[in-house]
Amino acid sequence: LWSMDVVLIRPRESQAPFAAICTAALFALPNVRNVQPGVPPIGAAADVWGFFLNMTLIAVADIAFLFKIMYQYVHKPAAKKN
Repeated sequence: LWSMDVVLIRPRESQAPFAAICTAALFALPNVRNVQPGVPPIGAAADVWGFFLNMTLIAVADIAFLFKIMYQYVHKPAAKKN
């Protein structure tokens, strides 16, 4: 939700650490899921609605941040040689 606020609702400058947070969460979420006690095996109906939906939302947020960072980048022209 916060990432969509930064990218779409109230656009403001995005920086690489924002995308890094989403990417870290994307890679950390499966490990966090695996250490929880009593989780169903991968592929259970609850797993599809909970885990995979969260992974998809985090991936979409990360891609939105990366496109926002690329879009806001302005290439500075090279200095003219005399």
